[in-house]
Amino acid sequence: MICQPLVLGADIVVYSATKYLCGHSDVTAGIIISNRETIDSVYSVGLLYGQTLSPFDAWLLVRSLRTLELRVRQHSQNAMELARYLEGLPSVSNVYYPGLESSATKAVALRNFQNDLFGGMLSIELAGGEKAVYSLFRNLKTIKFAPSLGGVSTTTSYPAKTSRRSFTDEELEKANISKGLVRISVGLENIDDIISEFQEAISNINTA
Repeated sequence: MICQPLVLGADIVVYSATKYLCGHSDVTAGIIISNRETIDSVYSVGLLYGQTLSPFDAWLLVRSLRTLELRVRQHSQNAMELARYLEGLPSVSNVYYPGLESSATKAVALRNFQNDLFGGMLSIELAGGEKAVYSLFRNLKTIKFAPSLGGVSTTTSYPAKTSRRSFTDEELEKANISKGLVRISVGLENIDDIISEFQEAISNINTA
């Protein structure tokens, strides 16, 4: 709906169905998409080694696919509005979202994405660095710090201390991951509620 890697030239596409395809944070799954010959090989390996979903998890995933288009559209619309709001805050030094006019990747996104949608993930950099991030997390009430993304609820994560926690400061800098970087998985809640919670949390950041 947003991006079709096979159309762009990929031979094999691996999706984390745990994220948006399921979208309800209740299934851990992966999906491989390719030509018939490749899928037949993958299927044989799955039969031998057991990397297959349980029938119930498969049913949950298929059920969730019925609302995928509606969910992705709302995720994307909410993310765009939140990104535009956060971009105007003085305590937010950078907002990374491909749909923004200010985005360095906007032209690439327009070439590769469809339906004028850019997904539900964005990142921000807080001017106050690590202390500001911890204060933000403490101030948020219903928006939780979580290890996953793509669910119905808005969540946050902190790459410097989670997915990149083993990196040295030099490695973080090389990867362009600052101590003030926060990832936001924008959910399906009313956008006014999402913005209001971030507004209050950011305005009360204390780095003392």
